[in-house]
Amino acid sequence: MKKVIALLLAAVMVFALCACGQQGAEGKDPAAKLPEFKLGIPMENTANPAQYSYLENMVYLCGNFPNGGTAVAEADDLTDPDHMISSVEKLISAGCNMITICPCNDTMLIKVAKLCEENKVYWAVAWRDILDPEVRDVVYASPYFCGTAVQSDLNAGYAAVKAMGEAGMKKIGLISLDKSSSCAALREKGMQKALDEYGMEVVAEARDLQQAADAAQAVESFIVANPDLDGVYIACSMGMNILDGTLSALEQYDPDNHIKISVIDFLTGLDACFEKDRIICAQGGIYIPVQIACGMLEMNAILNGGRLGGQAWDVPISFGAVGSAEEFKDYSKFCEGALPTYTFEELQNLFITYNPDVTGEDIIAWGNAFNLADIYAAHADLAAPVKGPNGVEYVPFAK
Repeated sequence: MKKVIALLLAAVMVFALCACGQQGAEGKDPAAKLPEFKLGIPMENTANPAQYSYLENMVYLCGNFPNGGTAVAEADDLTDPDHMISSVEKLISAGCNMITICPCNDTMLIKVAKLCEENKVYWAVAWRDILDPEVRDVVYASPYFCGTAVQSDLNAGYAAVKAMGEAGMKKIGLISLDKSSSCAALREKGMQKALDEYGMEVVAEARDLQQAADAAQAVESFIVANPDLDGVYIACSMGMNILDGTLSALEQYDPDNHIKISVIDFLTGLDACFEKDRIICAQGGIYIPVQIACGMLEMNAILNGGRLGGQAWDVPISFGAVGSAEEFKDYSKFCEGALPTYTFEELQNLFITYNPDVTGEDIIAWGNAFNLADIYAAHADLAAPVKGPNGVEYVPFAK
């Protein structure tokens, strides 16, 4: 009897090994029995092309995997830590198995880490470095924290204000977030380097503006208190209509077009500012690649049954730049128009479903290679609608 059992066990093992060998040889579908991807993103709204586009890029990407999936948004004002934590709780309750968050401060991430660990939800931080060392230690120790995807804020801050200095500006009004924001801290550190080099000074500032009317009022006060103001630097903002308000105040109080804007992030209204010749420097284009990089880390963790390499990864994304209305039209067409920023086929080799050897270093290399001009060239002949292997189509923003 023992010999029969031994033979049966041996046969089962051989069968299992053969099956595994066949699956590996075909290189297909290690995710077949995994749950569908459901990515949750706390975000302000989806009523503008910028935010809609990064959500829809993730819907398209998640949905075309063999195990399928989608991405969902939870409306949030993005400035109150308690609201953001509540949004995370709602997304977890809705069945999300991964979450990408842009925190308004570092401290709130300790609670997010606890929530995600308790519910076995993989998560990542978009657009923000975690600067507080105590928070960083707690967050990176969590097995469900996949890492960050962060743009080069310090370099962008320097480049944006350097352009103002090269244009001869001396008196700058600053619009930014609260100083506790790592984004604000780094972009203003880059700003300070340029201020020192070119003998400029910040003569007024406004923080945590939410609406176009807030920006218009702030810029009006800048000009009234400083008649020699010659530039407005929008370092960072959670309000998507800040540029609209800034332009409206400048058109009213500076009709001679003396005061120019340097802005980081391609905010709503950038096209109008270019048409009015108000922009001296615009750095951005990182909304979608940052979201995709975070998604890569999270989705691979689900596919892998744990984080790639057993650790969190920090993926750098270089800013793009646009310098004219024509350049912004290219960006709008290829990144916030009827086409996905990347086709599914262009990304699939960065997931273990299609490439069992993928590593965190590979995702970092992809982030380092991000370049808007390369996307335009690769998609010059791409036509909508674009569908992935599961038939999930990229749905453009409805104006």
